[in-house]
Amino acid sequence: CLCYRLSQDNAGSIIQCLAASVVEFQGGELEKYVDFPVRDLDPSTIDMLGTLEIKKIIFGDLLVPEVLLARVLRFFSYTRVQEMAFESCSFLGRSSWREMAGQNLPILSLHFHNVTSAPLTGREQDFSELGSWLGTLQELSVTSSHVTSLPCGIGRVFRALRSLDMAQNSLGDGSLMPAFCEGAFPQLQVLSLQENNLTSYHGVCRSVQLLHELQHLDLSQNKLVASPSSSCQWPASLRIFNLSNTGLDELLTPLPPGLEVLDLSSNHL
Repeated sequence: CLCYRLSQDNAGSIIQCLAASVVEFQGGELEKYVDFPVRDLDPSTIDMLGTLEIKKIIFGDLLVPEVLLARVLRFFSYTRVQEMAFESCSFLGRSSWREMAGQNLPILSLHFHNVTSAPLTGREQDFSELGSWLGTLQELSVTSSHVTSLPCGIGRVFRALRSLDMAQNSLGDGSLMPAFCEGAFPQLQVLSLQENNLTSYHGVCRSVQLLHELQHLDLSQNKLVASPSSSCQWPASLRIFNLSNTGLDELLTPLPPGLEVLDLSSNHL
């Protein structure tokens, strides 16, 4: 069910969408609703939200004040929404997430594509206050969003994350070691770093050594250069390794001992 241009005028179409399993909101500016009073829900409203069949919500082409998002996100705890996506959205300003402290949400999969927001650096406290929810999240993608770094403290919040997609961003060699520090993403199995600004083959290897559950790593479309003097060991758990279109001109060793799939297509071998 698709709703265009969020506003009070099209509230009827929003109500019609409440019966759908996937709801998509496209277009609109939510700044005018920043001062809208958000009150606690009464029991009958909570019961109604629990009966909705909505499993996935997509927000597209929206200007989203972070202060408004922080105030309404906790209401999703009363629903059965499992997946949320933001596509071509701009998050405005910064907000306190204190109201979300200790709040659990049913959302297990969270996606951001082509979004802009305040830098992640220095926001560890914000993510900590969302820890009860983010600590149960299983799938996260932040793609085509000009991300340059992922602070260590943020990764430690995602205790149950299985899949992380950071494709088509601006991550460089120096940003990976802090991102995958001791205690960050302890359950991570699938990691995509496709089409970033990575250049050091062995530098990436050293950066992911603490990801002991990693099974699938995608480094495709990065221009990688290897150091012949390095003998870095990739995580022994790695089973699928995508090195396609990375400019490599030789097969580098040592490879993970349990590797099952190695993609070296579109290289100079």
